[in-house]
Amino acid sequence: MNTNNNQNVDEHMNDESAVEREPGASQQDRSAELEAALADRDAKLREAVALYENEKAMHASSVKRLERDSIRKLETSKEDFFRSFLEVLDDVDRAVAAADESTREPSLAEGMRLLANRFDSKLREHGVQRQNSSGRFDPKRHEAVATVDVNRLEQDGEIVDVVRPGYTMGERLLRPALVTVGAYAASSSPELTDSN
Repeated sequence: MNTNNNQNVDEHMNDESAVEREPGASQQDRSAELEAALADRDAKLREAVALYENEKAMHASSVKRLERDSIRKLETSKEDFFRSFLEVLDDVDRAVAAADESTREPSLAEGMRLLANRFDSKLREHGVQRQNSSGRFDPKRHEAVATVDVNRLEQDGEIVDVVRPGYTMGERLLRPALVTVGAYAASSSPELTDSN
């Protein structure tokens, strides 16, 4: 029994020394575990913040894109709306021209002119302007429907007649002017004949 007691005492002593060593060792291990957990959480927090910042930037970009798209759609809708009225204004202009030719009703001609001017004025209030279609032909602003022979070289490419006026809305072309353009015919001109 003595041997048994001694053995129990020895085991108990070994356990106590292990316990005394473990708290120090386990405190270092525990500290390392906490530092590792803190580093892991710090990394996850940074990842979450980066993800948040990325989502925030994507959201801001989407909002700007939606605003641009909305503005573009609104401008396109306005252009389409005013473009449809240009056809009516063309009809009013033709009625004014017809009334001017008819001397029987001068008051009708004057009334049609007032109507056309009022219509044109309302369009200008909304930024729709009639183009000045004189001078050189510009394919960005004009559409040539015919050419007419001209006698002088400097008239080549010049607008001879406006068939239908063009309009702009702000800086954008709403409708090109339909024009007749002068075309110089070199072989038929006396300017280029040799005088030797």
